[in-house]
Amino acid sequence: MSLRSSARRTLGLLAATAALAGGTLALAPSASAHATLLTVSPADGATLTSAPRQVDLTFDEPVSARFATIVITGPSGEDATAGPATVNGTHVTAPLGSGLSSGEYRVAFRVVSDDGHPVDGQSRFTLNLPDGRASASAPAPSASSGAAPSPAAAPASLPGDGPSWVSEHLPALSGALLLVVVGAGALLWDRRRG
Repeated sequence: MSLRSSARRTLGLLAATAALAGGTLALAPSASAHATLLTVSPADGATLTSAPRQVDLTFDEPVSARFATIVITGPSGEDATAGPATVNGTHVTAPLGSGLSSGEYRVAFRVVSDDGHPVDGQSRFTLNLPDGRASASAPAPSASSGAAPSPAAAPASLPGDGPSWVSEHLPALSGALLLVVVGAGALLWDRRRG
């Protein structure tokens, strides 16, 4: 086998490997996407005439139960959250306290995607009760449940904040490693045949 034929064969194998690595990279963004908030209930900007019992967030993929936080702040700046957030797959829920009064409520949330990326945001709803009376529809918080942590009490940096360098570059590193392995294999194969 001539050197020219061997070089062509090696280049052909490298080109096929590069095409395979390119296909892997093209699929990588969908595999490393972060969780996205799909819906919040009560809806952002909604005006309600009766007090909701809870706030429910729905994401497009499951989130970590370990770091989920929802804080609901009432019209006077009081914490209206009756307990910690609970996670059930793609749903994150926080109970509201009893005796809510009319006014604007702010819902602030922070969750961590399965890929380790933190996702946070906020929404608002307005409670417009008849005659401005306080509601009694939500259950009172129990002494054992405790209040959800306020944003000031949350750690400044949670484990898993942001993706690591390796996870961001894993597809490219895998493609490069595959190129090296296939190229080395092709060279060894050509040398044994020659």
